[in-house]
Amino acid sequence: MTRMSSKNKNNENKIFIRESSGLVKQFSSLDMLTLVLSFSIGSGILFFTVGITYEYPGSFPLLSLIIDAIPLFASASVIYFLGLVMPKIGGQYVWISRILSPSLGYFINIFTWLGYCIIIGDVAYIGASFLSDSLTIAGLVTHSPSITDVGKYFTSPIHIVIIAIIITILFTLLDSFSIKLSKFSIFVAFYIPLALLLILDFTMLLESPSTAPSLWNNVFGPSSYQNIISLSTQKGWSSSLISFSLASTLLAVIPLNSSWSGFSHFSGWLTGDAKSPRKSLFFATIGAGIVAFFLMALTIYSYQHLFGAEFISRLGYVSSSVGITPSIPLLGAVALSTFPVLAIAVGFIMFLFPIKDILPSVIAQSRQIFAASFDRLLPEKLTYVSKNGIPIISYAITATVIVISILMVSPLFPLGLYVATDLFSIALGFLQIFTAITAIQFPISKHELYTSAPSPVNKEIFGIPLISILGAISLIGWIFILADSFYGVMSSKVGFEVMLIISIIVGAIFLLYSYFNSKLSKEGINVELVGKEIPPD
Repeated sequence: MTRMSSKNKNNENKIFIRESSGLVKQFSSLDMLTLVLSFSIGSGILFFTVGITYEYPGSFPLLSLIIDAIPLFASASVIYFLGLVMPKIGGQYVWISRILSPSLGYFINIFTWLGYCIIIGDVAYIGASFLSDSLTIAGLVTHSPSITDVGKYFTSPIHIVIIAIIITILFTLLDSFSIKLSKFSIFVAFYIPLALLLILDFTMLLESPSTAPSLWNNVFGPSSYQNIISLSTQKGWSSSLISFSLASTLLAVIPLNSSWSGFSHFSGWLTGDAKSPRKSLFFATIGAGIVAFFLMALTIYSYQHLFGAEFISRLGYVSSSVGITPSIPLLGAVALSTFPVLAIAVGFIMFLFPIKDILPSVIAQSRQIFAASFDRLLPEKLTYVSKNGIPIISYAITATVIVISILMVSPLFPLGLYVATDLFSIALGFLQIFTAITAIQFPISKHELYTSAPSPVNKEIFGIPLISILGAISLIGWIFILADSFYGVMSSKVGFEVMLIISIIVGAIFLLYSYFNSKLSKEGINVELVGKEIPPD
């Protein structure tokens, strides 16, 4: 009997790869804030903040932003609360699997990891493609056709793919070399373009709206501002397109959401890396959200102050005819056109802002597969940690999938872009929904842990756990967003093909889970405990 008990105990001890993850709690509050903001603030703030003015006629972007904030801050609060209770590597994977279901947690984890790797490949490709646009803006501001011609060279899909792959490999190496170098790289890649964004925002904010026509003409030639007005009128633009519409404002919530929603979930995977979870996670969730909201609101207000909703709407209305796509870098470069050096630098943030997402993403996404591997539900080698405390094999696998995704989303594979964007949207929706359900269920299924949790995790309002209330708010918001994502997929001309591919991926994930469970069972490990026991630090 004693020998049998000893054997069972040994098997239970084999649930995890080892007694410690081997990772170092390496991120301070500022590090966590920077990592999350670096991922959250990217190409969306440069394009969607402007695009919704003409793509959703009658929308009021600032109101859309405020509506967005309700579910996003609720989601961020859920991450903060659950992170205080279980600050473990992999975050959402651990919480969903331990509180709801191991198989569900595994599926959401791998599905989201794949969705994120693919969308980062897309972001890398888009960022690399913006090098051409950055050079074009530089050529326009300096009235230099030669610079514009150089920009045309980088419009080739092959050149874009090569640039994106090189940068992905370079950034992964920077992440892998040492923790200090990784953090330094992220700080540089984020704060320099952020400083440029703030410069152009405040420039547009401080300029008088009456100067907009002359600034525009200074870049695009005499009478070009008036030509936009005349051409848009000829093509049927009317003031009704900027008359307030509540429906358009609500619809604009969806694209705007993707411009700054990273703070609502990204830090979850890094909770086990925080030096001081209580302080660091607050900065990475609520704190990052406040900063992101300020940046979004400032950017929206500044361009509307200088150029006005009417001109942006008109410009968007005829953008295909004049070959000009409204964006924050373009508008900022126009505002700074009397300072060519700054205008050129500002133009390059459209290249830097998206491409820098690779740096924090390789770190965060590696934690997802590391956590599953630590549960023995992926190859054990993924938990290998270098002397510098870096899971370099998880980094390498994550980067490899990103590189493959860069090829997939390029014009070489026409369906790839649809799969990437739709898979990501659906995966993120599932992640947020089941994290919200986890928060709702937590006080019930883990009651002892809930009652002993630090404040404000165990706070209640009229007898209802605050964490459950926040989870419910998040759940409602993300059900709406996920429903819209599904509608977008199914109404697409390639919707059936995309859903078929996504369904195959879903099936493959469950087969993978079944395989590793079967493997563990054959090794004599109690699979009933796999994905249920809280992992060690």
